[in-house]
Amino acid sequence: MLIIMDGCDNTGKSSIGLALSKAIDCPYLKYSNITKDNIDKDTQSEININSSIYGLSILNALGNPNIIIDRQYPSEYAYGKVFRNTKFHDIEFVDSFLSKNFNKHLIIITEKSINIQKENDFVLCKHYEELKEAYRDFAKRTSAKCIILDTTDQDLYKQLEKIFWHLDEQRFIRVKRTYYNEKAQKAENQTQKNSERGSSRHASRRLSRSKSKRP
Repeated sequence: MLIIMDGCDNTGKSSIGLALSKAIDCPYLKYSNITKDNIDKDTQSEININSSIYGLSILNALGNPNIIIDRQYPSEYAYGKVFRNTKFHDIEFVDSFLSKNFNKHLIIITEKSINIQKENDFVLCKHYEELKEAYRDFAKRTSAKCIILDTTDQDLYKQLEKIFWHLDEQRFIRVKRTYYNEKAQKAENQTQKNSERGSSRHASRRLSRSKSKRP
């Protein structure tokens, strides 16, 4: 199963990818494009696209192992479209290669509603809506299985639950059940601890009151 986490910077994709990796016991790989200031935009796009297809070709040669990749070719389309005027046909070969060679795959695109006043990333603030629309355009055009995940509420459990719903194989359903049983057990243990602390405090207060009443 190949899972690609993508989306604008600061929308939670890495946090979700790492949590998902732990939940389903799947390797996590953070992918970085090679960026150089002294090359033209067309060459930069070509480098990024070739890097994407090379990475996917290696995974395909290894027998399509289970892996989560943080950033891949959807980034080149979205950021390339905003900053380098990349067209969809520029990445269509990569998209077609993924769909044909990875029967079990899922592209997860994260997005959120941002508060300009609270964001420190100037690039994100200035171009976020353009990038968001570019990613949505990718989701409409891709032939791969793709979902858009709203991370505005920063509710990691809810976001993982949505992903589990799309990973509808029996293996992932069992993982989901185990994951949420553990979550429920932790919550129950915490409630019990809080109750015991409350009872202990109450007993201490009663003891101190009885001592204060003695002559």
